[in-house]
Amino acid sequence: MAEAESLFEVYIEEIIKWNSRVNLVSRNDIPFLKERHLQDSLAAASKISGKSIVADIGSGNGFPVIPLSIAKPDCQFHAFESREKRTIFLDHVCRKCGIKNLKVHNVRVEKEMGEFSKFADIVISRAFKENVQFVESALSLLKKEGQVITFNTLLNNEIEEIEKKHKVKVKNVDNYVYNLDNGQKRTLSSFIIS
Repeated sequence: MAEAESLFEVYIEEIIKWNSRVNLVSRNDIPFLKERHLQDSLAAASKISGKSIVADIGSGNGFPVIPLSIAKPDCQFHAFESREKRTIFLDHVCRKCGIKNLKVHNVRVEKEMGEFSKFADIVISRAFKENVQFVESALSLLKKEGQVITFNTLLNNEIEEIEKKHKVKVKNVDNYVYNLDNGQKRTLSSFIIS
Protein backbone atom coordinates (compact mmCIF):
# COMPACT_ATOMS: atom_id res chain seq x y z
CA MET A 1 0.00 0.00 0.00
CA ALA A 2 2.96 2.33 0.62
CA GLU A 3 3.96 1.98 -3.04
CA ALA A 4 0.42 2.83 -4.14
CA GLU A 5 0.38 5.90 -1.88
CA SER A 6 3.66 7.03 -3.42
CA LEU A 7 2.25 6.61 -6.94
CA PHE A 8 -0.88 8.56 -6.00
CA GLU A 9 1.41 11.41 -4.90
CA VAL A 10 3.32 11.34 -8.21
CA TYR A 11 0.03 11.38 -10.12
CA ILE A 12 -1.27 14.40 -8.16
CA GLU A 13 2.03 16.22 -8.74
CA GLU A 14 1.75 15.58 -12.49
CA ILE A 15 -1.80 16.94 -12.60
CA ILE A 16 -0.59 20.13 -10.90
CA LYS A 17 2.39 20.44 -13.31
CA TRP A 18 0.34 19.83 -16.45
CA ASN A 19 -2.81 21.70 -15.46
CA SER A 20 -1.83 25.10 -16.86
CA ARG A 21 -1.12 23.57 -20.30
CA VAL A 22 -3.90 21.01 -20.58
CA ASN A 23 -6.62 22.33 -18.22
CA LEU A 24 -7.18 19.05 -16.39
CA VAL A 25 -9.06 20.38 -13.34
CA SER A 26 -10.42 23.67 -12.10
CA ARG A 27 -7.75 25.79 -10.38
CA ASN A 28 -10.11 25.92 -7.38
CA ASP A 29 -9.91 22.11 -7.14
CA ILE A 30 -6.09 21.93 -6.94
CA PRO A 31 -5.96 22.09 -3.10
CA PHE A 32 -8.63 19.38 -2.88
CA LEU A 33 -7.42 16.83 -5.45
CA LYS A 34 -7.00 14.06 -2.87
CA GLU A 35 -10.33 14.70 -1.16
CA ARG A 36 -12.58 15.42 -4.11
CA HIS A 37 -11.04 13.31 -6.83
CA LEU A 38 -8.65 10.64 -5.51
CA GLN A 39 -10.86 9.46 -2.63
CA ASP A 40 -13.91 9.59 -4.85
CA SER A 41 -12.20 7.48 -7.51
CA LEU A 42 -10.93 4.90 -5.03
CA ALA A 43 -14.43 4.39 -3.61
CA ALA A 44 -15.14 2.32 -6.73
CA ALA A 45 -12.28 -0.11 -6.01
CA SER A 46 -14.46 -2.24 -3.72
CA LYS A 47 -16.92 -2.76 -6.61
CA ILE A 48 -14.24 -4.14 -8.96
CA SER A 49 -13.40 -7.79 -8.45
CA GLY A 50 -10.97 -10.39 -9.72
CA LYS A 51 -9.07 -9.87 -12.94
CA SER A 52 -11.73 -7.74 -14.61
CA ILE A 53 -11.32 -5.84 -17.85
CA VAL A 54 -12.43 -2.29 -17.02
CA ALA A 55 -13.18 0.48 -19.54
CA ASP A 56 -13.28 4.13 -18.42
CA ILE A 57 -15.20 6.43 -20.77
CA GLY A 58 -14.14 10.08 -20.94
CA SER A 59 -10.96 9.53 -18.94
CA GLY A 60 -9.83 13.17 -19.23
CA ASN A 61 -7.61 13.90 -16.23
CA GLY A 62 -7.35 10.24 -15.26
CA PHE A 63 -9.93 10.06 -12.48
CA PRO A 64 -10.96 7.31 -11.75
CA VAL A 65 -8.88 5.15 -14.12
CA ILE A 66 -5.36 6.09 -12.91
CA PRO A 67 -6.06 5.56 -9.18
CA LEU A 68 -7.98 2.36 -9.88
CA SER A 69 -5.24 0.94 -12.12
CA ILE A 70 -2.78 1.55 -9.27
CA ALA A 71 -5.10 0.09 -6.61
CA LYS A 72 -6.16 -2.94 -8.69
CA PRO A 73 -2.99 -4.24 -10.41
CA ASP A 74 -4.60 -7.59 -11.33
CA CYS A 75 -7.22 -5.90 -13.51
CA GLN A 76 -6.73 -4.64 -17.07
CA PHE A 77 -7.86 -1.03 -17.62
CA HIS A 78 -8.64 0.87 -20.82
CA ALA A 79 -8.99 4.68 -20.84
CA PHE A 80 -11.05 6.16 -23.68
CA GLU A 81 -10.49 9.88 -24.21
CA SER A 82 -11.26 11.88 -27.37
CA ARG A 83 -9.02 14.91 -26.62
CA GLU A 84 -5.47 14.26 -27.80
CA LYS A 85 -3.74 16.53 -25.24
CA ARG A 86 -5.39 14.60 -22.44
CA THR A 87 -4.42 11.23 -23.89
CA ILE A 88 -0.82 12.48 -24.07
CA PHE A 89 -1.11 13.38 -20.37
CA LEU A 90 -2.55 9.95 -19.49
CA ASP A 91 0.21 8.15 -21.40
CA HIS A 92 2.80 10.34 -19.62
CA VAL A 93 1.38 9.42 -16.18
CA CYS A 94 1.43 5.71 -17.09
CA ARG A 95 5.12 5.95 -17.99
CA LYS A 96 6.00 8.14 -14.98
CA CYS A 97 4.24 5.81 -12.53
CA GLY A 98 5.19 2.57 -14.29
CA ILE A 99 1.54 1.60 -14.78
CA LYS A 100 1.49 -1.49 -17.00
CA ASN A 101 -2.17 -2.52 -16.67
CA LEU A 102 -3.65 0.57 -18.38
CA LYS A 103 -3.94 1.26 -22.11
CA VAL A 104 -4.94 4.74 -23.29
CA HIS A 105 -7.03 5.14 -26.45
CA ASN A 106 -7.53 8.47 -28.23
CA VAL A 107 -11.00 7.73 -29.57
CA ARG A 108 -14.66 8.68 -29.11
CA VAL A 109 -16.69 5.76 -27.79
CA GLU A 110 -19.66 6.88 -29.90
CA LYS A 111 -17.74 5.81 -33.05
CA GLU A 112 -17.41 2.25 -34.31
CA MET A 113 -15.25 0.52 -31.72
CA GLY A 114 -14.22 -2.58 -33.71
CA GLU A 115 -11.90 -4.60 -31.43
CA PHE A 116 -13.43 -2.99 -28.33
CA SER A 117 -17.00 -4.01 -29.10
CA LYS A 118 -18.43 -5.92 -26.13
CA PHE A 119 -14.98 -6.52 -24.56
CA ALA A 120 -15.28 -5.07 -21.03
CA ASP A 121 -16.47 -6.76 -17.86
CA ILE A 122 -16.99 -3.34 -16.26
CA VAL A 123 -17.55 0.14 -17.69
CA ILE A 124 -17.00 3.11 -15.40
CA SER A 125 -17.00 6.90 -15.73
CA ARG A 126 -16.96 10.12 -13.74
CA ALA A 127 -17.49 12.16 -16.93
CA PHE A 128 -21.27 11.77 -17.23
CA LYS A 129 -23.84 13.68 -15.24
CA GLU A 130 -26.74 11.57 -16.58
CA ASN A 131 -26.90 7.81 -16.05
CA VAL A 132 -29.05 7.13 -19.12
CA GLN A 133 -26.56 8.86 -21.43
CA PHE A 134 -23.65 7.02 -19.78
CA VAL A 135 -25.29 3.60 -20.17
CA GLU A 136 -25.98 4.38 -23.83
CA SER A 137 -22.23 4.93 -24.38
CA ALA A 138 -21.26 1.97 -22.17
CA LEU A 139 -23.38 -0.61 -23.97
CA SER A 140 -21.11 -0.79 -27.02
CA LEU A 141 -18.16 -1.78 -24.80
CA LEU A 142 -19.91 -3.96 -22.23
CA LYS A 143 -20.06 -7.77 -22.31
CA LYS A 144 -23.38 -9.48 -21.67
CA GLU A 145 -24.00 -9.56 -17.92
CA GLY A 146 -21.49 -6.72 -17.61
CA GLN A 147 -21.26 -4.28 -14.73
CA VAL A 148 -21.67 -0.52 -14.90
CA ILE A 149 -20.27 1.82 -12.23
CA THR A 150 -21.45 5.41 -12.24
CA PHE A 151 -20.72 8.18 -9.75
CA ASN A 152 -24.41 9.07 -9.43
CA THR A 153 -27.43 7.51 -7.76
CA LEU A 154 -29.34 5.28 -10.19
CA LEU A 155 -33.02 6.19 -9.93
CA ASN A 156 -36.00 3.92 -10.67
CA ASN A 157 -37.19 6.10 -13.57
CA GLU A 158 -33.69 5.84 -15.11
CA ILE A 159 -33.78 2.05 -14.81
CA GLU A 160 -37.13 2.02 -16.61
CA GLU A 161 -35.84 4.33 -19.36
CA ILE A 162 -32.65 2.29 -19.87
CA GLU A 163 -34.57 -0.99 -20.02
CA LYS A 164 -37.21 0.33 -22.42
CA LYS A 165 -34.85 2.23 -24.72
CA HIS A 166 -32.16 -0.46 -25.04
CA LYS A 167 -34.18 -3.66 -24.52
CA VAL A 168 -31.94 -4.74 -21.63
CA LYS A 169 -32.49 -5.70 -18.01
CA VAL A 170 -30.90 -3.71 -15.15
CA LYS A 171 -30.31 -5.80 -12.04
CA ASN A 172 -28.32 -6.02 -8.80
CA VAL A 173 -28.48 -2.24 -8.31
CA ASP A 174 -26.27 -1.05 -5.45
CA ASN A 175 -26.48 2.67 -4.69
CA TYR A 176 -23.44 2.89 -2.43
CA VAL A 177 -23.21 5.94 -0.14
CA TYR A 178 -19.84 6.97 1.33
CA ASN A 179 -18.24 10.01 2.95
CA LEU A 180 -15.11 11.82 1.82
CA ASP A 181 -12.64 12.92 4.51
CA ASN A 182 -14.14 16.41 4.34
CA GLY A 183 -17.51 14.94 5.41
CA GLN A 184 -19.13 15.33 1.99
CA LYS A 185 -21.58 12.53 1.28
CA ARG A 186 -21.17 10.90 -2.15
CA THR A 187 -22.89 8.09 -4.03
CA LEU A 188 -21.82 5.67 -6.66
CA SER A 189 -24.02 3.08 -8.30
CA SER A 190 -23.04 -0.38 -9.42
CA PHE A 191 -25.38 -2.53 -11.47
CA ILE A 192 -25.46 -5.37 -13.98
CA ILE A 193 -26.92 -5.09 -17.48
CA SER A 194 -28.19 -8.26 -19.11
